[in-house]
Amino acid sequence: MLTFSLLTFGIHAQTSTKERITVVTEYYPPYSFLNEQGEAKGCSVALVKALFKISQDDFNVQVMPWARAYKTAISTKNTLIFSIVRNKIREKNFIWIGKIVQEKNLFWGLKSRYKEEKLTEKEFYSSLIVTTTHTSNDQILTEKGKNRLYQVTEITQGINMLLMQRVDLIVETKIGMKKRFEREKLDFSLVKPVYELPELNYDLYIAMNINSDSKIQKRMSNAYQQLVDNGKFAQVMGQCDN
Repeated sequence: MLTFSLLTFGIHAQTSTKERITVVTEYYPPYSFLNEQGEAKGCSVALVKALFKISQDDFNVQVMPWARAYKTAISTKNTLIFSIVRNKIREKNFIWIGKIVQEKNLFWGLKSRYKEEKLTEKEFYSSLIVTTTHTSNDQILTEKGKNRLYQVTEITQGINMLLMQRVDLIVETKIGMKKRFEREKLDFSLVKPVYELPELNYDLYIAMNINSDSKIQKRMSNAYQQLVDNGKFAQVMGQCDN
């Protein structure tokens, strides 16, 4: 089972007198993950490094379970978080620096259990679905109030519960599900997508705590726009397509 330890790394601008910014993220391949040396990698990590190279602010990144990352970002001034879903529940709680990518989430079940390609609506709403606390999927499904949910603190717990048939479904992107199975050395062929909700197709963003210094917010937004304008954004995020 995947376990998390707090990892911090940073880049220090040689001549910068600007603020040190805390940056939080989670294990979320291919956007952010730890390699075998314990280094944070992924296209979103590379994008954030490029952002700070332009802004010249000092920063440190902490890789942690999503629930802790979210709580840190929502409660701590001058904290940047990625890759975070932008939705109506979160809209007023963050400063939205810029979009990273659009994600399509699917509901996964065991192939041995689900013979049909897609569940009926009745089957879907009677299923027990595992969600990760404080994720957008969890927030939206909880707000809808139509599904039976089993909340966990880390999605790998949910994957193991699914494989043990303790829950019916788990919600995750295709590439995210595949990468997590690979990391845990599990057989990805055991699962398949069986349902989709359009409202769980999201835009992932870089965001900051709502009370962050306005000068820092402006530097981050300007740096993001520079990355878009000079083509660096497309180059970096293209890594996730490989």
